[in-house]
Amino acid sequence: MLESNIKGDLVIALDRISDPGNLGTIIRTAYWFNVSTIILSKDSADPFNQKVLRSSQGGVFNTNIIEDADLLMELQNLKSKGYKIYLFTLDASNSLSKLAESEEFCKSGESEKSVLVFGNESSGISEEILGSDDEFISIKIDGYTDSESLNIGISCGIALYEFRKHTSN
Repeated sequence: MLESNIKGDLVIALDRISDPGNLGTIIRTAYWFNVSTIILSKDSADPFNQKVLRSSQGGVFNTNIIEDADLLMELQNLKSKGYKIYLFTLDASNSLSKLAESEEFCKSGESEKSVLVFGNESSGISEEILGSDDEFISIKIDGYTDSESLNIGISCGIALYEFRKHTSN
């Protein structure tokens, strides 16, 4: 278990992120938003791949990156330690914008420990992780577009912006 390696109240967990450019962008964005820990599942891109290093702009050296994790086990462990798990999926009925506007979210933001989970670029979060009873979130604004999805790096940046608006950490 990674319990002793987790730093901070806001953690990113990535399930089988395959594109090194996307991983580098996520690391760079997480670093900018002061996220201390990123957990990478097995079958994720190598965080020290040249493309990741270039696109992370040094963030890879300033972030606690945990590689080859059994993500389901680690999410269960973090949940038992008081972290709330947010699974970002395309078809979730609860949207990030509605969550961010909710009174409960605004009140809990400063003290809540959260894990934001993003899945593989083409297949999303694995079925075993989706089988949990955690919070499913989508990023969408009704009426703006018919586009199928956002790039995972952009999605992560939007989510981090909303979560950091409500936390002091």
